[in-house]
Amino acid sequence: QNAPSGDCTVSETYDPVLHYRQRRQMSRAEVSTSPQPHKGLGLDLYTNFTSPIRRYIDLLMHRQIKSILHHQAPYYSEEALKEILLTLEPTITQAQILEQDRKRYWLYRYLEREVGKPQTAVVLEAFPNRYRLLLPDYLIETDIPLTGTSLAPGDTLTVVIESVHARLGILKVVAS
Repeated sequence: QNAPSGDCTVSETYDPVLHYRQRRQMSRAEVSTSPQPHKGLGLDLYTNFTSPIRRYIDLLMHRQIKSILHHQAPYYSEEALKEILLTLEPTITQAQILEQDRKRYWLYRYLEREVGKPQTAVVLEAFPNRYRLLLPDYLIETDIPLTGTSLAPGDTLTVVIESVHARLGILKVVAS
């Protein structure tokens, strides 16, 4: 059974509107030198790391944890970590944007072959002059201007990809 609107309980079936609303309520990941709770998981303290050769911040975390497990003082002082993070944060943000842009670019390159073809779309949200849609076959969101038909979140409709410009990050769909 799906959770009611605004409720963040777990649903046994995939509901794109509920997923969209939950995602919008989540705060962005934050890198900090002090312990923070993980709101989505409901944990008082949380850390995350992968292979230390993948990201520098993971190497920092490995060093910190290793020193504590060996009953030593932390590898980095809090002041040293704050200075490192001050340098890293803009780079981390740029890397995240670049990764999102790269994924979108290749998806849009694929969608260039789908121009003119009908696609199923799900209404995620209604705004005063547009609807926010999800193309579930590609898990990509896009907007469409208001049509003469009144649509509500969860409604499905058929759209046609009118144009795609991968380099510009533009995807235009029209109701069919």
